[in-house]
Amino acid sequence: MLQEALALETEHLSLYSLIVEEGTGFYTLQQKGKLPLPEDDLAADMYEMAVEIASAAGYEQYEIASFARPGRECRQNRHYWRNDPYYGFGCGAVAYLDGARRMNLKSPAAYSSAVESGSDLTLSVETLTSEETMAETIMLGLRLTRDGVSCRTFEVRFGIDPRVKFAAEIETFTRRGLLEVAGDALRLTPQGVFLASEVMVAFV
Repeated sequence: MLQEALALETEHLSLYSLIVEEGTGFYTLQQKGKLPLPEDDLAADMYEMAVEIASAAGYEQYEIASFARPGRECRQNRHYWRNDPYYGFGCGAVAYLDGARRMNLKSPAAYSSAVESGSDLTLSVETLTSEETMAETIMLGLRLTRDGVSCRTFEVRFGIDPRVKFAAEIETFTRRGLLEVAGDALRLTPQGVFLASEVMVAFV
């Protein structure tokens, strides 16, 4: 399947392993034993092989699941992974502004009605503390396998170097070979990519 995608000579690839969500048709099939999934070790081997094949075909991995031709990285993806603010328009859309994450009404009918009447379109608001925002910035930034988190940019934004703020966590994972500080960048090592969830959750 990957070779077929590469044959299309697209400029960008996103490669995700299948995650079966409860309440879906795939979940029902899996519960009935009709959808066998690879064990974790095999899934890791398949991921590693996919990275090698994509790299050999001229794609650069810039995010855990994203590969692109040089200079063709998705700007929207990078914006999210840097935890920068963004607007959200339409039913169910999410916006992240001024430290608050807002979700619009999900129902198209309710959303349309609110627009026509000039009512508030907001379904929910989550206001993040500075501590939460810093943690999320590290967690999301570590998805950027090449660039990682810019320590200088983080300090400008929050007034503290992440190497100081998260010194204990960074020391733990650098000692295990899962994180590295390369110049200004705090990022996952190639080994750390396979245990990214374990590393990221330690910061939140």
